[in-house]
Amino acid sequence: MPATLRFRGEDYARKRELHVTVASKKSAFPAAAVVAAARGVAFSVVPAGTFRLARKGTRRALVELVNLSGQEDFCARLERELGLAAGDVPRLPSHVTLFTEPGGGGIGFASVDEMNALSMAIDDRADIDALLAARQASWTI
Repeated sequence: MPATLRFRGEDYARKRELHVTVASKKSAFPAAAVVAAARGVAFSVVPAGTFRLARKGTRRALVELVNLSGQEDFCARLERELGLAAGDVPRLPSHVTLFTEPGGGGIGFASVDEMNALSMAIDDRADIDALLAARQASWTI
């Protein structure tokens, strides 16, 4: 990906690392339970080609939604590890932050409702094509 991107009149910087969050820090699950739940889960990430522009205060980010296989298995295992009922572990909206404001960090989404409140879908074809071109070479998951 390019180190910088000009998008809708604003400058963005490439995120240093790409990752998908499967357990929110807001949930404060014990690390040992998270590690045990993840053991043996076959995670794989497939970009969806669906982008969102997130804003939180002065922070901003360009994210791509992804299909994350293994997420449901992980969440179910974590519920069993913690003795929780099915569905008690939040299923986070699977996404990768590609770019942020220069010097910024990502904007986490603890739920689909939070994602919808903090971001908007990018649905202009020219914008989508520009983002696809910018991230094309970086997807080697």
